[in-house]
Amino acid sequence: MDMLDFHLRPLLRQLLEWKIGMENNFAVSAGKCGKYMNRYLPEEIYAGYLRTYSPAQVHDLWQAVWEMCRLFENTAQEVGKRLGFVYDEREAENSRQYLKRVQQLPRDAAEV
Repeated sequence: MDMLDFHLRPLLRQLLEWKIGMENNFAVSAGKCGKYMNRYLPEEIYAGYLRTYSPAQVHDLWQAVWEMCRLFENTAQEVGKRLGFVYDEREAENSRQYLKRVQQLPRDAAEV
């Protein structure tokens, strides 16, 4: 949960703020900690962002992880294309495969 909340979520929020900026000629602010994102993101994207928050249950956390991955990938592809960057599909797939392996580890696993 710490990885999700303190390491991954800030990167997703930054990417969504870039999307907001691009779509508004960088003339608006998403607010501190993204508090105004709901004003500028399409409803389905903002709803997806909200689904990345979950109760502290293992199953629900994994659902939030996969939602975050989906939202990040879709947004990164869009933002990257519009800003002239290439999205590394191979790296994304490798990351997903790693997460799948971690998700399938037994609870008492000492290493990946």
